[in-house]
Amino acid sequence: MAPKDVNKGNARELFDYLQQKINKRKKKTKIRFQLGDLVRVALNLAKKKDFRKGYEPKWSRAIYQIDQIYKGRITPMYKIIGPSGKLLSRRFYDNELNLVVSFKDLSLE
Repeated sequence: MAPKDVNKGNARELFDYLQQKINKRKKKTKIRFQLGDLVRVALNLAKKKDFRKGYEPKWSRAIYQIDQIYKGRITPMYKIIGPSGKLLSRRFYDNELNLVVSFKDLSLE
């Protein structure tokens, strides 16, 4: 339908048609971590974007645990529990977290 053909009588029908097209096209969010996964948190994420040689650690030494997952429209966010057992006040994107794999989970077959 050409834009000149839209009027008040068929505007609602056209709007519903466009909404259906948008809903079909929506991305499904890919959840990278599961509840209970052990992760490390990125340190100095702003500095991490630079391509300079660096000797400071990029990830925290402390290991955190995923407590809640917030499924957003575009990317999921995670709430984590600190090593002391306290829930951290902010949410983290998946690029700010690094999965920690224990030696028990690795199979050497």
